[in-house]
Amino acid sequence: MKGCYFIIEPHSKLKQRYITRLIPRRIPETAMAAAATAPTPVISVLDDAKIQRISTKKLKLALAISCAAALLGIAAFIVFLSGSPRHLASGAVMRINVNDRGQTRLVFTRAKTASEVFALLGIKPDNDDYINVSPDTPVTPDMTLEYHSVEINNYTIDKTLSHHTITEEIGTIPRGERKVLRAGSDGYLYREVHAEYRDGKLYSETIKNERHIPPVDKLVQVGVGGTITGQDGTVYNYSHYMDVSATAYVAKGITYTGKKAASGIVAVDPSVIPLGSTLYVKGDYGDFGVCTADDIGGGIKGGRIDICMDGPLEKLLEFGVRTMRVYFLEQ
Repeated sequence: MKGCYFIIEPHSKLKQRYITRLIPRRIPETAMAAAATAPTPVISVLDDAKIQRISTKKLKLALAISCAAALLGIAAFIVFLSGSPRHLASGAVMRINVNDRGQTRLVFTRAKTASEVFALLGIKPDNDDYINVSPDTPVTPDMTLEYHSVEINNYTIDKTLSHHTITEEIGTIPRGERKVLRAGSDGYLYREVHAEYRDGKLYSETIKNERHIPPVDKLVQVGVGGTITGQDGTVYNYSHYMDVSATAYVAKGITYTGKKAASGIVAVDPSVIPLGSTLYVKGDYGDFGVCTADDIGGGIKGGRIDICMDGPLEKLLEFGVRTMRVYFLEQ
């Protein structure tokens, strides 16, 4: 080979087969002329046949190594794809799924147990954390390992439950008057709670102990009054009203207050309807309009009135006993 040489560097103390190290060097022709005049070590020029034999051996060795590596790679890939424990040799790579705090990861590992997998991934569960298998569970192909960080928060609720006031507006008590139907009372709540958080989110709450007294709301009625329109179109303001049983009596004689009995006067129980009250009396039977409470009667007790009427006795008997509504007019 033109311009190719192997330099032998001798060493007197080594055996002959180690004495020679072949170092191929391609020397430029311009440098060869200069080297001809300079002192040179012992040089042996190898013939083309020997060089060809050396190159062929190296090529065969490299080709054999490449083929062996390819075969090993194919074998490992076939074992990996098999996915069945009976086809796996000890220490084979297995594919598994790991749910790490809500994030699914595909992992290829030679680990033998779940704890080894977690250790390789840098996961260090403590006593509160959740894993779906025991740490010594053997790793099998395509298995799923699940890990969640768990925090426990035990807390206590201890508070007073304030009551509310419920107000009802009605027309049966005087305008602006308040009537307490039920007194309110506060309640109480004591609760011991066990809360579990997984991966920073509330997972469950358990009530361990509880004492609960609900509050009782206060009920109040407030009179709001209103208006009523008479038969002649006059609008009257009233403070409240009440429904009564009404009878009729003949307009005759003098009333308890000294007035002459006439239409427009009613007899009342003074403990229910004060004498002198101005009323508007109306019902299904008829509209008696504005009346005054100027009389009383021995049989008129409680929510009952006796209406003074003009007319024959038959008319009074026809009236009988009827339900009427009495509006207390505001002056």
